[in-house]
Amino acid sequence: MSKWLEFKENSDKTIGVWNKKTGDFLGLLRYWRGWRQYVFSPKDSAFIFNDECLTSIAKKLKEMKK
Repeated sequence: MSKWLEFKENSDKTIGVWNKKTGDFLGLLRYWRGWRQYVFSPKDSAFIFNDECLTSIAKKLKEMKK
């Protein structure tokens, strides 16, 4: 569980990443066929992420591999 991020599963097998405090949609975790793995696709390049947020995203991506 992330302190700052919320992960919401979508019907198309993607997972939305949301800011818990502001409710802003930050991007999607989705499968990237070219790399044969799950990736984080930010909604906008204006968003910034600290190490804690990126670690939370990386942990979720690892969970999705299982």
